[in-house]
Amino acid sequence: MQRHVNTTHKKCEEFSCHLCDYKTIHKHFLNNHVKRIHQRIKRFHCGQCDYKSYDSGNLERHSKMVHLQIKSRFACELCDYKTFLAANLNRHFKAVHLRIKAYSCHLCDHKASTSQTLRIHMNNKHNVDPITHDCGHCGKKFKAQHNLRRHAKSVHKMELGT
Repeated sequence: MQRHVNTTHKKCEEFSCHLCDYKTIHKHFLNNHVKRIHQRIKRFHCGQCDYKSYDSGNLERHSKMVHLQIKSRFACELCDYKTFLAANLNRHFKAVHLRIKAYSCHLCDHKASTSQTLRIHMNNKHNVDPITHDCGHCGKKFKAQHNLRRHAKSVHKMELGT
């Protein structure tokens, strides 16, 4: 209840990630974000193999799928695809059976069914990682353009155009 009051009815302090655009009103969410996304700390380790995850739910899902071999809950009606997650089945159906390609390359006419396959295309065909902005002076990478601008201004004492 107190969280609802704080988040809905009070002006709360906002915590921002210094590495990307992520913002939250909970400091522990920001700390978890930095550890998971930027530091890639994987604190959950499988006791039966080398698998590691930043999320306990992913480790539990891994254990069920790989070691306990629990049958998948969601099966495609048009092929043999099976998964534990409804979202994966939905993504599979759109990509494979409906052939929806909602992700477009801004450098050529290529279209992809997932953001991951678009990222692979851009890396392989254009040698570009679409989710980073690289500093031309030191090579540091940023997910957001404004963070690169701030870096260039504070570290290299120069202004970048928009």
